[in-house]
Amino acid sequence: MKNELIELGLSEKEAKLYLWCLKIGETSANRLIELTGFPRGTVYNLLERLKSQGLVSSFVVEKTTHFVANDPDILLRNLEEKKIAAKRLIPKLRRDREKIGKKIKIEIFEGIGGIKKVLDEIISSAKECIVMGNETKATEILDHYPLNFKARRIEHKIKIKNLLEGSPLAKSLKNDKYSQVRHITELKDSDVFLIIYNNVVAHFILGEPITTIKITSERYSKDQRIIFEQLWKQAKK
Repeated sequence: MKNELIELGLSEKEAKLYLWCLKIGETSANRLIELTGFPRGTVYNLLERLKSQGLVSSFVVEKTTHFVANDPDILLRNLEEKKIAAKRLIPKLRRDREKIGKKIKIEIFEGIGGIKKVLDEIISSAKECIVMGNETKATEILDHYPLNFKARRIEHKIKIKNLLEGSPLAKSLKNDKYSQVRHITELKDSDVFLIIYNNVVAHFILGEPITTIKITSERYSKDQRIIFEQLWKQAKK
């Protein structure tokens, strides 16, 4: 039975002392010290802990404190009280967990690997994405990656909005079932390519070395989408 009591939350010594109290009935601390072999201070500390859990009661007879085990049914009542307390606590813990989840996460990658990581993540997890940047520079620096990404994106039916410079290459991209394209001349000298998907904003800095700054934040991505939509409205088809 000791192991079962331990599973219910008692320490090994608490369980042993409680079982002795059940076996011998009303008793003194001195008797429990003899039976358990525990030091006097330990027995008194254990008795206090058992009393706080409602498992043991004490009373005084002729100036001597006696102890007696309470009905074991108290174990069930304690479990029910813990269950009720847990139900009250869980929503608070969830709110704290959600706050952590809303914190900004920033990752920085150097080289083409960072861009590949973001593009692969879009293919595996996004239903749509929006892009803003210089298509000509991206194609020159990233070589075949933009074309490969386009083919995979269409295969997975991921919709995209492209806000690009007004170069001949950018204007050669056409609207289709999954793609929309608009142009603003201010992007003709841009070295930063922006992709927004899910709650992620990825900045590709097309310099040397190529650097990817990936920001995961519900609030930041929402704000960047608002800015994008304002520019989208002003852009030329």
